[in-house]
Amino acid sequence: MHSQSVLDLESWLVENAVPSGGWAYYSNKSASIEPTCLALLALKNSKYESSKEFATAITFLESCIGANGIVVSPNGRPEAVWVTSIVLFTFVKLKLNASAISLMASILLEIKGTVTKSNQAMEIHAKGINPQVMGWPWSLNTFSWVEPTAWAVLSLRLAGLSDNRRVTEGVDFLLDRLMDEGGANYGNKTVLGKLLDPVPGPTSLCLLALNGTKEATNPKVYASIAYLKQSIFAPLDLENAFWAVLSCSLYLGDNPDEVVQIENAIKDLLAKFFKELSSENQPLGKSVCRVSLAVLASKALVDNIFSINVGSNKVALRKATIPSESWGEWGKKIVRRLLIDGLGGVHANQGESLVAWKSLPSYEYDVLSALREMYQTFKQKVPIAGKKVFIKPNIVEFNSNRPIHTNPVVVESMIRLCLEEGAAEIVVGEGSGHRRNMGCLLRECGLEKVLIENKIRFVDINYDQTKRVVNLGAKSKLGFIYFSKEAYESDVLISVPKLKTHHWTNVTLSLKNLFGIASGQAYGWPKNELHFQGIVNSIVDINSTRKADLSLVDGIVGMQGDGPLYGEPINANVLLMSDDPVAIDATCSRFMGFDPAGIEHIRLCSKVGLGNLALDKIKLVGTDLAKLPQFRFESPPGF
Repeated sequence: MHSQSVLDLESWLVENAVPSGGWAYYSNKSASIEPTCLALLALKNSKYESSKEFATAITFLESCIGANGIVVSPNGRPEAVWVTSIVLFTFVKLKLNASAISLMASILLEIKGTVTKSNQAMEIHAKGINPQVMGWPWSLNTFSWVEPTAWAVLSLRLAGLSDNRRVTEGVDFLLDRLMDEGGANYGNKTVLGKLLDPVPGPTSLCLLALNGTKEATNPKVYASIAYLKQSIFAPLDLENAFWAVLSCSLYLGDNPDEVVQIENAIKDLLAKFFKELSSENQPLGKSVCRVSLAVLASKALVDNIFSINVGSNKVALRKATIPSESWGEWGKKIVRRLLIDGLGGVHANQGESLVAWKSLPSYEYDVLSALREMYQTFKQKVPIAGKKVFIKPNIVEFNSNRPIHTNPVVVESMIRLCLEEGAAEIVVGEGSGHRRNMGCLLRECGLEKVLIENKIRFVDINYDQTKRVVNLGAKSKLGFIYFSKEAYESDVLISVPKLKTHHWTNVTLSLKNLFGIASGQAYGWPKNELHFQGIVNSIVDINSTRKADLSLVDGIVGMQGDGPLYGEPINANVLLMSDDPVAIDATCSRFMGFDPAGIEHIRLCSKVGLGNLALDKIKLVGTDLAKLPQFRFESPPGF
């Protein structure tokens, strides 16, 4: 299976290494830990194992290992410890620095997820799972999740620590999170009483970690293998397919027919991948992780990198202590929060807010002309000419039967408006909390074509270089917020959400849409720490620290009921624009039939001075106010 084409992929990896060491998530970016580890694993036993790029990548990883053994990405969030286990796995597989391996293994055994205790949290999150079983978190002092737990179990088992109590508990955690029907979500099975859909990535990692344990014969594992085979033989996304190949290959046994099936599937997947890789029209850039996984999947049947030798030598452990917040750091945080609370927020309430609106029967009508007309109201306050513009749509998930994402016609119209206005640079970006492969979402929702045709660059916020900013809100316990650097530093940040209901916040509009400019590397998936800090608190703090300069809500077709993913379409036939995110969210809520004063995040954002909520403080600008639509959207569960 190690064909010339696979050798070309290995060559591509070497050619696209960061000159200073390591690999980025996408070519021509700064180095990050996860893609560096996957690339090194892909190049193991190749002719490039002795290359300068291989050596400098190892040096890069060594520089990220702290004195306590915790691995932190360059300029990354110190609490985001999830990459520690990936580096440990890589170091053990490549037989690297024994002292570093001992240090990382020792600290990893001390890291634990928190236990859900409150009755409300148990009701919302813990139905169908055992919340007392501890795995590993994305970041310190948060809930346990499948992916970081799977990597921890994999790396510690590889280090000869299968019998350690924490490892056996991690195995129990992973088995508990597998669904009876097969597959795993990110960490829960239900939310608000609704069964969650399994996700291929976490499921694959879960099965990789369970392979070779006594739990590997559990019926839930076999059901999960059957689920993953759908990703192999009918792939929607090649990245998930490669992960599925790597995990399912370890469960084939002696069945020759299955081996042939997987072998043929690998050939088909690689053929599709080479075609994809050869295309120059990739607004997101070429993914180092995808290339690395393609190489690893090509060897899955003969030299699977995730195969664990149970007889591995046991790593020597040492005393390790989780770092705690110093009294000085704690004091600074308290003082800052008291000051912000005392000042009533760091934003001064403005005068009257303007919200422009246009009624359009469908996306086939002239959306651009509508945007031109609405923008005239805000052109003086929010000039675009000569500015770097960052457009943030809502692309959380894709389902062709539901209006989940901002329609690409609306995004394209905003792009063209910015071009007409003379923007110096236009970037579109998103950081989905549900799917890690943004390329697949772009393609499936139709936005990729728009970006290619308009020659617009796309930024995957989850993997963009982070910007550490003092939290100017005071609602969550976060001292700093880690944003996408490009989004935070843009001259004009434009929030372009969908008009939708939401099962956590009643509505998801401009304010909630900025959840997506926070880094997945810093907070995990599905942006779980921001949820566990209190989703309302996080919305207020994110917008207090970097609010949108302009908001455009796509309400031509909205979503009602069980949003943001499972609701039903509703023809609202409206577009709204404002330079006040609170005012536009309040106005949209009223259109939907909800009282914005009863929607906590809108009320609190208004209270801290981010904009106007009161009806007498908002002036509507439209061609015919008599035709202002009034709806009664079906409420989401719990509202």
